[in-house]
Amino acid sequence: MPSLATSPQPIGKRISQLVVERRVRRIAMFRMSGDQSSLDISLRLAEETARHALNPIVVELQPQPGVGDKPAPGLFDVLTGMAALGEVIVRDEQSGIHMVTAGAMPDNYDELVASGRVALVIDALLRRFDAAFIAAGGMDGGDTAGTISDCCD
Repeated sequence: MPSLATSPQPIGKRISQLVVERRVRRIAMFRMSGDQSSLDISLRLAEETARHALNPIVVELQPQPGVGDKPAPGLFDVLTGMAALGEVIVRDEQSGIHMVTAGAMPDNYDELVASGRVALVIDALLRRFDAAFIAAGGMDGGDTAGTISDCCD
């Protein structure tokens, strides 16, 4: 696969092109610095992919800060057996893109991510969707980033 670093195209366009060409299906986005969250970037790339008649999904790995209310069931509810995968697939109101939100942050977050169950969920989603953009949050250099990177194309 050609290096993204040497591509003359902006990286977002190049990633979308690789998805459209069906060369990649599992893409993790990490926020390394700057103002944009990995969720915003993942949604933007999924929107670009959807313009090519593909059906992407965004999977959120880092719960977003909320105001008071308990978050809706999400990925970590699936991983802990509290919800079925079909129950946590929603559509983003602004973009219309399908999503699996993170849900509530579990006490054993690192253990769940490292268990390999996230990769199993992504594989199950790819039976229905053409590509999965994984919004992995901030990159701390820990095992979580490596585990997520390992399950991507």
